[in-house]
Amino acid sequence: MKIGGMNGALAAGQTGASGVLEEDAFTKNIKNQIAQAQKEMQQLSANQELSMEDKMKKRQELSQKITDLNNQLRQHQVEQRREKQQQMAAEKKKSEPDTKENLSKDSMKSMISADVSIKQAKEQGSTVVHMKAEANVLKMEIKQDASRSANVEVKQEKLSKIGQKIADAEEGQMKQLAQADKSLKEHAKDTVEKKSSKEEEKEESEEKEQKEYQNGYVPVDVRL
Repeated sequence: MKIGGMNGALAAGQTGASGVLEEDAFTKNIKNQIAQAQKEMQQLSANQELSMEDKMKKRQELSQKITDLNNQLRQHQVEQRREKQQQMAAEKKKSEPDTKENLSKDSMKSMISADVSIKQAKEQGSTVVHMKAEANVLKMEIKQDASRSANVEVKQEKLSKIGQKIADAEEGQMKQLAQADKSLKEHAKDTVEKKSSKEEEKEESEEKEQKEYQNGYVPVDVRL
């Protein structure tokens, strides 16, 4: 499972006019892999060459693969959203060099929270990768020991514990990504509300000036 290992050569996703992240090459590739795995799972029942035991094992492998791919896709989408918001903030600061971004404390906390959650999700993803590698080695050892009629209870118990740790780490990873997604949406909402508020103030000011002009009011700093 390749968590956090996005290929730098792939183009970053962009946010369209509708606010929905457009699909980049990485996203399309992951979705294609998910669709292929789902197709293979559907075709298992009709496969007459595999035994019921092999079918069950293959179904579990495909199910885990789909879970891993969905985790990769979710993390990638969250990171896309964060990068887009950071890019928008940088562009705003560049276009308005003499003004501060004026983000609220809550909005700043949201961005910090998102960064922390994404970092923790990556760490948990790396942990999952290492534990799965360890589990695969154990499976091979158990298979070899069983073929020699050796006792495999200790290794099976260890494998079971690793499996539970993997499940817990994956669940924690998804929770962190969900938290990051929530924080980014809160930041985006705060930014939109501030923009709307400034636009309303500008409209009110223009309406006031227009009314004063229509009523014959002349600003005090006008020199005849």
